[in-house]
Amino acid sequence: IRGSYYSTSRTVVIDIIPKDVFSNLSGPGFPNRFSGRICGKDIKEATDNLDGSYTIAVRITKKEDLNSKKTKILFKNTELCNSKTIDLIIETFTEAYNKE
Repeated sequence: IRGSYYSTSRTVVIDIIPKDVFSNLSGPGFPNRFSGRICGKDIKEATDNLDGSYTIAVRITKKEDLNSKKTKILFKNTELCNSKTIDLIIETFTEAYNKE
């Protein structure tokens, strides 16, 4: 799971590659199996990238919601993420920064 925030559009973007217990991809073909909330907003739909990955984008009203609201994502009723949204974005940034 990778999180990004785009300040110009106030959009949180989450990229997900769900896998089963044997690390097999759980897609493509299941964009309607995601549920939960990102930054306090219900997940309405996921975009199927047709390579086993999915993207969920949510517009937020206040940047402060990144720090105060949680992101909880479920796929086929299995919890993939349950943390503050800012922690998900910082973890992604730190991981990318450390690779350089």
